[in-house]
Amino acid sequence: FAIALAEKDPSIHIGLIPCAHGGSPIDSWQPGEFYKPTSGHPWDDAIRRAKLAMKAGTLKGILWHQGESDSKPELAPAYETKLHDLIVRFRKELNTPDVPFIAGQMGQFQERPWEEDKKQVDQAHRNLVTQVPFTGFANSDDLHHKGDQVHFDSASYRELGRRYAKEFLKVTGKEN
Repeated sequence: FAIALAEKDPSIHIGLIPCAHGGSPIDSWQPGEFYKPTSGHPWDDAIRRAKLAMKAGTLKGILWHQGESDSKPELAPAYETKLHDLIVRFRKELNTPDVPFIAGQMGQFQERPWEEDKKQVDQAHRNLVTQVPFTGFANSDDLHHKGDQVHFDSASYRELGRRYAKEFLKVTGKEN
């Protein structure tokens, strides 16, 4: 992502704020919510890190790659509403009402076909571009896993980063 943007405009400085909490469902991205598998508070940690980084720079975008844990019959139907709420909360809490929010598609691997619940979460990500202003969707078409049928291999992660950058440039009107 950062390399692709820097190649487009070498005058910019890019800082990435790591806020991932691997495997976390969207419900764990609520204020005060503790997510035991990562021993952290996804929402609180992300907001704290973003605000700290914003003292030295300007928040230009949010990259979102999450949804596997919500791809279950009891969670998928409510995912889209929760995702929209999450975007509103990020923008309000960080005082960035128009900050681009780019959702990356979950891995599509032949060895692990998608069930209807995963398709529903995927559709929520795809729907962002028509339902929520300043959003984008980076697809995972033709990317490969690292052998676990869940995580991308290194080359695929780099390609996904380029796709995030392309969507970011599209959302910001800087694609040309």
